[in-house]
Amino acid sequence: MRRMLVMVWLGVDLVAVSLASAGAPLEKVTLRVGRIPQAQAMTPVTELMRRDKLIEAAGTELGLQITVDLQDFAAGPPIRQALTGDKLDIGSVGNTPTLIGIAQGEPFHVLSMAEGGVKFLLTLPANSPIKTPEDLKGKRVGVLLATDNQFFFDLSLQALFGTMDYQTLGIEIVGVKALIQGAVPPQGLAAGAATEAPYLKGQADKLNTALFNSYGYTEANYDGPLGKGAGLELPALKKSPYFPEGFYLHRNFWLVTDKAVRTSPKAVVAFLVAQHRAMQALAKMSPEDVARLAQEHWQLDPKVAKDIWLHDLDYRRGWGWLTEGDLRAVVDQSVLAAKGKMIEKPVTWKDMLSNLAPVAPLAKQAWERVKFPETSAFTARDAKDVRGYPIWESDKWELPKKAQ
Repeated sequence: MRRMLVMVWLGVDLVAVSLASAGAPLEKVTLRVGRIPQAQAMTPVTELMRRDKLIEAAGTELGLQITVDLQDFAAGPPIRQALTGDKLDIGSVGNTPTLIGIAQGEPFHVLSMAEGGVKFLLTLPANSPIKTPEDLKGKRVGVLLATDNQFFFDLSLQALFGTMDYQTLGIEIVGVKALIQGAVPPQGLAAGAATEAPYLKGQADKLNTALFNSYGYTEANYDGPLGKGAGLELPALKKSPYFPEGFYLHRNFWLVTDKAVRTSPKAVVAFLVAQHRAMQALAKMSPEDVARLAQEHWQLDPKVAKDIWLHDLDYRRGWGWLTEGDLRAVVDQSVLAAKGKMIEKPVTWKDMLSNLAPVAPLAKQAWERVKFPETSAFTARDAKDVRGYPIWESDKWELPKKAQ
């Protein structure tokens, strides 16, 4: 026993081994996890976690016998409701349900990034006459209202035209009911806003094209002063507050209930360890093999679907620890949500720090077990995305200090 304690003090984790050798039973825990299987990079991550039982393995290392109840949902709002209704312990949702829940004081905490930097597109019907962003003025555009799709559209307008006021631009917003309607604008709509997976499905059926994307570059239907076709940098990109990442700071999050943090903190650590081990394993696979893990849900040829993985921050970073920059997606966009009457008032940095406080030490424990990335990666000057110090070093964050 003395030797075991000494080695633990030295930082060598022999908890599981010691328990097994002593014949001590593992603590049994059920972890209820909710996800959207038609999501972006989060889909292959969770598929690998399930296939290789990574949560269960990480739990064993921590002295737990975890039974994972993985549940599929069609969208983020039902996951948020399941979390607040004690039907789930951990769930993945977009930024919009996250900021609404925080603003309303719901009993959950933002745990990690599920996916980020997803490629959004301003979509058009095939053979559309719209060739430049200016051509959108006076048109009807379909979006999923009060979602990340609408945030992408609004922030693109702000960068391109200096205003996101629809009336000023003569744009009529029409609420669509499904992701595919944003990706393939139905009759009567000149354009739509969509994420990459449904857009690519529309492309496979030759039903759509696109004008520009959330990264600030043109798509295939562009034909204007910059030239013709995809891949041209729009001048508005450098005016974006989220440059060099793009017009829109997109983040989807894993949320964890306050109850799970209080009653099963080691299970929460096990989930984080498993998530990041999955991301490390996927980084060693070919992009097409990663896409095959999600093929049942994406319904796309892996040769096409691999771009969904390659465009996501899960791939580009290789880790999903939360940083100051990532949480700007909540704080900044809550201002838009308040203006749109989705919430009563914006989420402040004080609110954000209060929400993160219970999970920050758990995230640090998980990071210390995974040992990736190096601390310098969080604040790398040459990063192509918005990041910063991690949540367990929030005392170094600059934005909360400026907001005081």
